[in-house]
Amino acid sequence: MEDLYKILQCDPQSSEEDIRQSYLRLALLYHPDKFQTNDGTSFVKIQRAYQVLSDPTLRKEFDVRWKDRCLIQDLPIQEEVEFSDFEFDEENRLYIYLCRCGSEYAVTEMDARLRYDIVCCETCSLTIRVLYDELPSGGASCDGKQGPSQNSDSADNDNVSS
Repeated sequence: MEDLYKILQCDPQSSEEDIRQSYLRLALLYHPDKFQTNDGTSFVKIQRAYQVLSDPTLRKEFDVRWKDRCLIQDLPIQEEVEFSDFEFDEENRLYIYLCRCGSEYAVTEMDARLRYDIVCCETCSLTIRVLYDELPSGGASCDGKQGPSQNSDSADNDNVSS
């Protein structure tokens, strides 16, 4: 999970207008037609961050999940699991991955949309990191440092979030 405020170079107290202005400035700067040194990944991150932070409901959801993630980020990660390895449970509207204890890790649709990446087992104390394949998985941590799984795109991440 990446800090969407950092991607848009603003902070959680920013107004909707401040977020919009930051988005417009960064979108012009990193648009693939103007910024030829990458594959558009930075622009996609900027767009996704704006889509979440410009919607008051999604912004609230993100803020809650980001605070939760900051609290649990120090838990030891037992395994990294691709999101595509989860199975969707239609009845409960959850993405499920079985834990070795016999219970399961559950990711809600909102968690998936916000790319919530640290998930605890519902029964035991095991924790996994979920890797989403649409964007690089090495997002910023709560203290602004790059996550443990850095990609070749990390230079682009620094450009967008500095």
